Amino acid sequence: MAPKWWPRQQERHRRRKRRNTPCEACKTLLASAKLVGAYNDAGKIPDFETPVTIASKPFKKWTIPASELFNGCDTHQRFLHPYVWRPAGEKVMSIDILFDRGRLQFYTNVYHEHDDSIWGSSGAELLLLNGDGAGPGFALGRQLDAQFIDIKLLSHWKKTCTEHHGNKCSEKLTTLAHPLSFLIDTQQMCLVPAAPDMAYVTLSYVWGQVRMLKTIQENVADLQKPDALQKLGSQVPRTIRDAIGLVPLLGERYLWVDSLCIPQDDAHVVQLHVAQMAAIFEHASVTIVACDGNDAEFGLRGLRHSTQPRSLPGVLPLAPGVALAARTKVHLSRTPWSRRGWTLQEQIFSRRTILFFEDTVQWVCRSSKYYEDVDSPHDIPPDALRTDGGERRAQLNPLDLSLNVPDLNVLCSLIANYSERELTYDEDAMSAFSSTFGAMRKAFPEASSMDSPYHSWMRR
Repeated sequence: MAPKWWPRQQERHRRRKRRNTPCEACKTLLASAKLVGAYNDAGKIPDFETPVTIASKPFKKWTIPASELFNGCDTHQRFLHPYVWRPAGEKVMSIDILFDRGRLQFYTNVYHEHDDSIWGSSGAELLLLNGDGAGPGFALGRQLDAQFIDIKLLSHWKKTCTEHHGNKCSEKLTTLAHPLSFLIDTQQMCLVPAAPDMAYVTLSYVWGQVRMLKTIQENVADLQKPDALQKLGSQVPRTIRDAIGLVPLLGERYLWVDSLCIPQDDAHVVQLHVAQMAAIFEHASVTIVACDGNDAEFGLRGLRHSTQPRSLPGVLPLAPGVALAARTKVHLSRTPWSRRGWTLQEQIFSRRTILFFEDTVQWVCRSSKYYEDVDSPHDIPPDALRTDGGERRAQLNPLDLSLNVPDLNVLCSLIANYSERELTYDEDAMSAFSSTFGAMRKAFPEASSMDSPYHSWMRR
């Protein structure tokens, strides 16, 4: 009979053997990472304008079978677990890693017991982390702080846009027919009357069902006293508090938030603002977008002044100076923010946006799209690194002034998009989109509203 310590001794022996035996899965991942490195070392930027075929583009595929994937190697199994875990009744058979024009994507092949079939599902994109001191490259990953966002990066994006993108991002296609009532002064922490020459940031977010401080005629005078919002901080939802803290870090001072900057019990003032909501967001220097969370208490996670640090997955070290990170393919269109009716016109009219999405940040403007986790040149095509499944910005812009009439394809796409969104109150259906139609009428005065499809849609 074997002594009691024998099983433990055998397990230690197996662990030592695994450590001393090269992991085939890690070797495959390392080979794919090196191919990305070689692609970037050659200074290649893919041509996304010219259609290509599988045969004509750089393409390579690796397959890691389940026997290698689940071989007991803690290094790659811990890294891949969030992306390959399957519920009962499903079994991972293998994963495929595809190199396609500089990008690495991996897909999971899963056996489903209920119908005895194997289905492929999207896993994630793999990013080769950029080395210290190296310049940006196509689809290279950026080493991130697991808890906090680098504010300097956001400021860099903003500076790049304002200095290099010219009229495309600076031109305003709408006008503010009526002055804004108030702005939040983030230095004095109170409301101040808005003046036409005040640059401001807007916040696009989901109200939800939480109780929040709102400006009404009864408290509007008190909210204009210095430090009023500081003293009432517990009544201000976390998302708004976080945005107030972020604005000065972006080199701005004033913030516009609907619940505080519009007296909510003055029906006339509310209607004036609703009718020009498109212009309010287009005239903002930048829009902060809270994509996650079902209400205004979710916050903008990852800001150092916030009480809500983020939690990012780890990286996979494969060799000295070689490590991979993963980007989950989460669709922006599935977020609470993208499902709300009121936020569509805020999305399409904002000239510059900073999106807080899945514990990372993105920059979207009329010229470019930047990702916090991707260290890429600022002049690559805006949709080259898109993984969120969201609409291309050009498909949503209803104000192409090179035309004499609205693009009907864009218009139909907008109406279809809006029709799928949710509103707390059905009677808000026209109000939440009326500003968009108003902006289109002003942009295309020669178009006959009686002959346009949006006119008939509005009458329904």
